[in-house]
Amino acid sequence: MKISVITVVYNNAKTVEEAILSVLEQTYKNIEYIVIDGGSTDGTLEILHKYKGKIAILVSEKDNGIYDAMNKGVKLATGDLIYFLNSDDKFYDKTVVEDVVKVAEQNKHIDFFYGGVVCKNIFRGESENVFLKRISDFKIKLGQNIKQQSLFACRTAFTQVGLFVPKYKVSADYEWECRLVKANKKGLFVRRIIAVYAQTGFSSKGSWSQYIEKYNIIRMHFGLLYGVTFYLRSIFKYLIVLILKKMKLASFVSKIANKIRRTSLKN
Repeated sequence: MKISVITVVYNNAKTVEEAILSVLEQTYKNIEYIVIDGGSTDGTLEILHKYKGKIAILVSEKDNGIYDAMNKGVKLATGDLIYFLNSDDKFYDKTVVEDVVKVAEQNKHIDFFYGGVVCKNIFRGESENVFLKRISDFKIKLGQNIKQQSLFACRTAFTQVGLFVPKYKVSADYEWECRLVKANKKGLFVRRIIAVYAQTGFSSKGSWSQYIEKYNIIRMHFGLLYGVTFYLRSIFKYLIVLILKKMKLASFVSKIANKIRRTSLKN
């Protein structure tokens, strides 16, 4: 089974090498590594060319944003499964791909596989947050998306439901997941951490424009009731976080939640 790993990068010389090495160090070797660079000018290209012999496809040209670049990668991919590793992120350990492939080979009727991520939020100065849970179709309809850094999708899923829609600036990956749900594509939860995910992008800041975009996506795919429910839940969660921060309990609650998740991972 061939796995296509796609890294999209633009002016990220600081961390892109760590992302590249986490791919090259995988114990599973049938990996087609594709790097789509947006025409970097900060030294990123020099790093990419350093590993050119180990990168199957390297493209460097201007694009129309991250989702346009990701679509380029999908079009070039020839693997059975497609995975996106952002230039700020890295695989959790050296056996991630090998472990996912073992599950995929035993479940060839499944359209996508996902696990968990360890998330670092540099904006809020938080310690690592662990996200490891099964996400139902119903939860996706209510706005809860599978973390992109945990998702391996069959290439046929893209063939059948289409590529990302670049007009969505921060939620095109979530909109794509909504199409998976509508097309009744089957997903399987793999109980292991897939990647270390650095929240450095625009969507990580939690701006209200992100929620509005998501609301419009939900309303379009699943109707007004789901859209309104998502929006009200978002406001409620936002208020709860504000209250916890005011009571200086946000950090404590976060640590307890992460401890429970890590304990669950070990068991």
